[in-house]
Amino acid sequence: CCLESLPEAAVHLTDVLGFSWPHRGAGGAVAFHDPCRLVRPDDLGGAPRALLAAATGQPAFEFVDRGTETGCCGAGDSFALFFPEEGKATAAYRLRDPAVAAAGTLTTACSRCTAHLAEVAPDGIDVVDLAEVLVETLPPAGDGPP
Repeated sequence: CCLESLPEAAVHLTDVLGFSWPHRGAGGAVAFHDPCRLVRPDDLGGAPRALLAAATGQPAFEFVDRGTETGCCGAGDSFALFFPEEGKATAAYRLRDPAVAAAGTLTTACSRCTAHLAEVAPDGIDVVDLAEVLVETLPPAGDGPP
């Protein structure tokens, strides 16, 4: 079966892509939210930032609380499932960071963070996953190798 050839441990998208992305887009500014699972305890926030900078042509807007000091999105460890109102309040607080308003688009490298933040994002703020930002910079199919 094909499952036998898969690695024993799951890896993050940024572990596969590393720090480089060959396609530079004309994308707009984005703010980057560090997912807890990526930066605690290993502080692996550098690769997503490098990928975003390569894809958008500019560095991401930075949150006040970032890296190993990042603020929770409100969904971590199923918090939002057990405490939905508190989870939404935590996400709303995170979305009030000046970086989000400056960029207008928030991206993160965690699908749980993406979904939870998007659920409470005010009008005018787009929340997208890092993978979506990268895919938007790919050339159309048939225009050469990626």
